[in-house]
Amino acid sequence: MSNEEYSGWSGLAKQLARVIDVRSPRGQRYEWAYLLVLLAAALLAGEKTLVGMHDWLWRHEKELVGALQPRRKCVPSLATIGRVMSQVNVAALEKACARFQHEVAGECGEAGTILTRQGKVLVGQALDGKTVCGASAHGELVHLVSLVRHEIGLVYDQDKAGVKKHEQRVAETIFARNDLRDAIITTDAMHTCKKQAQQIQQGGGDYLFVREGKGNAQMRFAQGIDVNHIRLIHLNPLVFTE
Repeated sequence: MSNEEYSGWSGLAKQLARVIDVRSPRGQRYEWAYLLVLLAAALLAGEKTLVGMHDWLWRHEKELVGALQPRRKCVPSLATIGRVMSQVNVAALEKACARFQHEVAGECGEAGTILTRQGKVLVGQALDGKTVCGASAHGELVHLVSLVRHEIGLVYDQDKAGVKKHEQRVAETIFARNDLRDAIITTDAMHTCKKQAQQIQQGGGDYLFVREGKGNAQMRFAQGIDVNHIRLIHLNPLVFTE
């Protein structure tokens, strides 16, 4: 099966087939899309190391080859898997995964949504940054900022921040490249600022911000939201202010 034929697939395989093949045309034994789909399957099966992924692929070779129909009727070697992991464009791969996540979002129904007094349904999305556990043990510290759907944890987008204090810059980039219409954005105190509130509103979204201060935390929210319908967070002991 060629890369073009993979593009006719649905779901994650379709999006992975759009990731550009960066290899030299000479000596290619496997289709690029086939290799990426195999690695995605192994990762989804819980394998996190090259050896673990290769062993999983070898154990399920018959089923994988039968389903994917590659030119060569076998799974790649451990060395090939290692080369794919080192050559793949990470940014392009993340964009492919983000496109798939947005497709999946259409199948989530009312999960993570709230209802305004006007009867409008808003999708709750949380912006937050986290340092990847264990990443510093293998070199560069990895700090990711993500836009995640409430209640189900579906990641719409994420990007890397150099250090934690650069989260706001990355947040601006994420907000700029995502459709915020019919969304209500929640953040931690780091992102509770006028600049980001304005960016969210200019993008057609609403926001629910924590404002640190004495006593109870206060939250700012767009007019028309019925607090009785908010299921995104635990309300008490929060005080809502318009």
